[in-house]
Amino acid sequence: MANYRRPWALYLAAVLGYVFLFAPIVLVILNSFNANSELTGWGGFTFRWYGQAWGNAIVVNAAENSVIIALIVTAASAVLGTAAALALARSRRFTRALLNGVTYARIVIPELVIALALLIFFTRIGFPRGIASIILGHIVFDSAYVTIIVSARLATRDPATDEAARDLGATPWRAFRRVLLPDLMPAIVTSALLAFTFSLDDVVTSFFLSGSVNTLPLVILSLIRQEVTPAVNALGVTLMGVSTTMMGLFVYLNYKWSGGRVINA
Repeated sequence: MANYRRPWALYLAAVLGYVFLFAPIVLVILNSFNANSELTGWGGFTFRWYGQAWGNAIVVNAAENSVIIALIVTAASAVLGTAAALALARSRRFTRALLNGVTYARIVIPELVIALALLIFFTRIGFPRGIASIILGHIVFDSAYVTIIVSARLATRDPATDEAARDLGATPWRAFRRVLLPDLMPAIVTSALLAFTFSLDDVVTSFFLSGSVNTLPLVILSLIRQEVTPAVNALGVTLMGVSTTMMGLFVYLNYKWSGGRVINA
């Protein structure tokens, strides 16, 4: 039997890669609690910078805008993305290929290009930049993820379930509401969490389409251009904490619901 040697060089490269990725994040978190305002050394533990950051009316207003936008985008993306997934499942081969291409193109094409195209389009038709334009821009991007996730769930379903409901006397609406929708709800909820996270964190599309409206990521970007202070770190850690929580919930629910189906099967 050949001797098995562990690829220690690959393990070391992986560890160094993770350190390179996560060490700056750890520093941002630590400096948000650093009492030393110059960030030249550790001056003790404090929550002062969080109070200073969130005591700023501009920051609070921007955070409110971000949450409102993310909630509207989540609801709209869930509805439109689910409807698109259902349309894909019932489309003919050519139409399905065309719609799939459009869906994946919104993810593959750089967000900068899509945001610039939306800016040019809105300018040409005279649509004002603001909260409404940001919402529309986020929906274009986030609804694609909902479509892909719900389509994956639809692909695992047995269509005979819907036919059985119709044979038992259910109307099309009742069959959709009592049979199809409950089956799709886990995929809809998890994809909606993903859409909320992407919308809350978005910088590129919001930057092009915001006009005079501020969102929290844009305020953080503006403050970083001036000076990286502990208050900026505190804002970044807060936003990162919300995003991490939402992503963790997405992973947990996705694992729980998909695992439950495997067991029940």
